[in-house]
Amino acid sequence: MDDKEFEKNLLPVSVDEMTIPELSRHALNLVPYVSRSETLQNLVKLGVNLDMVQRVEGVAELLLQSQFDRDIAPLIHLLHLAGVPAESMGLMITRNPLLLTQSVEDLSSRIGYLLHKNFSQTEVASIVTRAPVTLLMDPVKMDSKLAFLQTTFDLTGQEVRQVILKYPKLIPWRRDMIANVRFHLQEFLVLSKPQLKEMLLKEPKIFFSRQQQTFSIAHGLEPASSRCPMTVPLLITKSLSSSSTLSRSSPTLHFVS
Repeated sequence: MDDKEFEKNLLPVSVDEMTIPELSRHALNLVPYVSRSETLQNLVKLGVNLDMVQRVEGVAELLLQSQFDRDIAPLIHLLHLAGVPAESMGLMITRNPLLLTQSVEDLSSRIGYLLHKNFSQTEVASIVTRAPVTLLMDPVKMDSKLAFLQTTFDLTGQEVRQVILKYPKLIPWRRDMIANVRFHLQEFLVLSKPQLKEMLLKEPKIFFSRQQQTFSIAHGLEPASSRCPMTVPLLITKSLSSSSTLSRSSPTLHFVS
């Protein structure tokens, strides 16, 4: 699943998780401004793909109004202090240009939350580099999502961290999408709760798939009772690679680290 497809399945801002807005159909072309804008020149040096960035509504206008040293350099410095490799900075901003709309204080609090939940600095850097949309989520929403994973799959704090480190895109992924995957695996493959937990720990990407995709795959496999349960994650992963609602209100939960 590519980044555009990933962004489409994130919850809108007003619902549950933060998200990148839909691409603008009337994006401002930044190329003619590069020679006159120090901000754009510095972003290009960092490896930012302006063609991709300018497609996100409002970002092109923001960059043209920004001063690099005043508005952008402090954010980059913070990400560097958090352990994001310099060579990854350009791709990270390209994939999530709304990072540039965040305040240093907000980014610090989100990074601080992950550190507080016993992720190491190296692990935090890996999470935000591989899933930069995570940095658009405030700590309360992050905590709610990790608590959802913990209670839904009966995970320990260490197991939650293990899952996130394997596949950090699960943090901003819509929880109803995860619940739907779990439902189809449980119903059509007759998997037990311990088996679903083991599957999440071994192949968390399975729970990142779309509902229709999972439904088709689940119907194409024999129930787990007729095969070795540990082969199921591998079979589903291979099916997902080769292939081109249960949302409901719940009480407030907190991730126990």
